[in-house]
Amino acid sequence: LNCPVFSFIITEKDWKETLSLIDSQFRDYRDMVERRTKEIEEAKDYIDSIIKSMIDTLIAISPKGKILTINQATCELLGYQADELMGKPVGLIFAEEEEEEELFKGTRLEKLIEEGSIRDYDMTYKTKAGEKIPVSFSGSVMRDKEGSLIGVVGIARDMREIKRLMEKEKEFAAAAAAAAKTEKKRAAELEEAYGDLKVLKEQLQDRVNDLSILFEMNRHMQIRLYLSNIVEYVAKSAPETMGVEICVVFFWDEIKDRLIPKAVTGLSPKELENISFLLGEGLEGWVGLEKKLTNIQDVSKDPRWKYKLPYPVDKIKTALFCPILIGERLLGVIGLINKTRERTFNHSDESLLAAIAVQLAVAMENAILYEKVRGLSLDTIRSLVRTIDARDPYTRGHSEQVAQYAVMIAKALNFSQEEIEMVEYAGLLHDTGKIGIPGEILKKPGSLTPEEWDKIKVHPYLSRQILLPVKSLHKILSWIYHHHEKPDGQGYPNGLSEKEIPLEAKILAVADTYSALTSDRPYRKAKSKDEAIEELRRVAGTQLDPKIVEVFIKALGEEDPGEGKL
Repeated sequence: LNCPVFSFIITEKDWKETLSLIDSQFRDYRDMVERRTKEIEEAKDYIDSIIKSMIDTLIAISPKGKILTINQATCELLGYQADELMGKPVGLIFAEEEEEEELFKGTRLEKLIEEGSIRDYDMTYKTKAGEKIPVSFSGSVMRDKEGSLIGVVGIARDMREIKRLMEKEKEFAAAAAAAAKTEKKRAAELEEAYGDLKVLKEQLQDRVNDLSILFEMNRHMQIRLYLSNIVEYVAKSAPETMGVEICVVFFWDEIKDRLIPKAVTGLSPKELENISFLLGEGLEGWVGLEKKLTNIQDVSKDPRWKYKLPYPVDKIKTALFCPILIGERLLGVIGLINKTRERTFNHSDESLLAAIAVQLAVAMENAILYEKVRGLSLDTIRSLVRTIDARDPYTRGHSEQVAQYAVMIAKALNFSQEEIEMVEYAGLLHDTGKIGIPGEILKKPGSLTPEEWDKIKVHPYLSRQILLPVKSLHKILSWIYHHHEKPDGQGYPNGLSEKEIPLEAKILAVADTYSALTSDRPYRKAKSKDEAIEELRRVAGTQLDPKIVEVFIKALGEEDPGEGKL
């Protein structure tokens, strides 16, 4: 593009320093993510250490039939080192399986994929030395939220000793035919042994289920950036996964010095708006103060329980509460109320909730730090934008208004939180290139000459060139560059038609037009809200996307934000 040379009110040095500051902020964010990723890896290592210390053998298998995870018990049973098995086909250790690329196709484990889980399935392990070991295999399938297979986790118990006991049972039966008294004694011993075996099998299945829950919840928490999304997911997931009626997540508010409910399932969120707990007040406050998990079998007999929750007093029976901690620092409290089918919380429930609280603490800390860095970046960008807008008293606050209206549209279109954030950045920075337009043109009260219009039309290009060095903003460059294109193809800089214009650029165009219409300009007074809406509808289909116009008008009627606020 043949671009004329313009005079800048802000010097190039100042501009570069500002860009450097922005880039520094994003590098800080990148470093923070790397640090928090390391903390997540440490938490994963902690879970891996628990897995590897189990007495029973554990294996996790990928959808391609490759071994992902094994514990020490598996290595000792099969005679392998861990690195000899990691990433190898599952057929290496399952005597019945072939080393195929497609997971379990035509094998005995195909039943696991079809049914979702199996218990006490008789299989045979193959050691490094070629020995075949009978095992009792229990496993569960792991799927993502779309239902696609992401792997299998299974636990197996060496059945050699059990088979030996079964052989011994036959000997006892033969001896019983010769001596009735001996038969009764040995039958009692067998009955006791079978009882112990049944308990062990139930415990084994509970472990498999708990591991599957932890893996799934940790995966969902890691992919969520925002604190509200994380706690809402946990509050919604816990009742189903742990079999309870109510789950409440409290935040520790250091300013108010209270525990504040932030997410709940089983109660109406509005009913919790005016409820809070001081440290030491009620069960929630006691858990926050002592930083200890507590299990109440009968709340009517526990003096710590306070009936602040909007729930019938006679229906609250059991409660399990756990602190959410980073080291010794309190982030909040998670509480479960009323185990279903009138059961009480057991030791397995306590262990699972404690593990969920550890994962939740790491995810909450990451989200808190992310929001702090994002706020710092937005503050820096706002300062830059206000400097640019200040060149013209008529456009002061314009970029922040455009960002505000663009966010309203994005929310109405059900954009994700991350997408809304990028739309907000684009709204703030859409007119950055006007720093290269002479002030006398921007402030001219009359009509512009063709030459002056040509200079105005350069500003989307200048905006893109100015922001190009900031890699974290590359996604929004095309939105900013094309926000003056029109559905009829008469816009600039490229004369794109309706289907060629990015959706986000169409959103910016509507937000930009409405802000301009409702603001004073050197050549006209601001239009009223109704007049501006009428004008938006008049140009819909030619200058603006008609669907985006109607979405914006509807959102404007539901939420009419004040000028200059975000």
